[in-house]
Amino acid sequence: MSNLGASPDRRFPLLYSKWRGEEEVRKSGIDFTIFRPSVMFGKGDGFVTVLARIVKRLPLVPVIDSGRTRFQLISVEDVATCVARSLKDSSTVNRVIPLGGPEHLAYEEIIDLIIQTLRLRRLKMHIPIPIMRAIISAMEKLLPQPPVTSAQLAMMVKDNITDLDIVERVFGFKPVSLRQGIEDILS
Repeated sequence: MSNLGASPDRRFPLLYSKWRGEEEVRKSGIDFTIFRPSVMFGKGDGFVTVLARIVKRLPLVPVIDSGRTRFQLISVEDVATCVARSLKDSSTVNRVIPLGGPEHLAYEEIIDLIIQTLRLRRLKMHIPIPIMRAIISAMEKLLPQPPVTSAQLAMMVKDNITDLDIVERVFGFKPVSLRQGIEDILS
């Protein structure tokens, strides 16, 4: 299990470490299937659930930078289905397969969807990356589990998307969209 965007670019520590892991798997000589999912969502996830917690607690919701970074969230259940189907499908052997849901959503659209789903009224404030970097650095020093880490912030400057129909083309089913699954996550 890797990450969408895995690459040898050291500016993105998580994506770089995933790429290094992929390289080791490729060099191993054993058959493999590498999955590169976009951000996964589901009950207790580290993205939508964390954003919802922030939205619930703060009357003024911070939006990182322009809020236009795009994501293609995919449910953890759909990723599990892809893994299970790959075990029975020899066409997935020795392939790197990106995984993403059926919609591209900007970061701010995800926040808006959470606000709407929770039926809250919230103001939003865009915070530039350099200011967020300072805030997150302080949180990392003060909190045992900050809601956002420096590594996560670094990835907010690049889209986390792939082809909208990738799961359907490779595995024969249409994944659940965040819009379809958000009520269950936030209930």
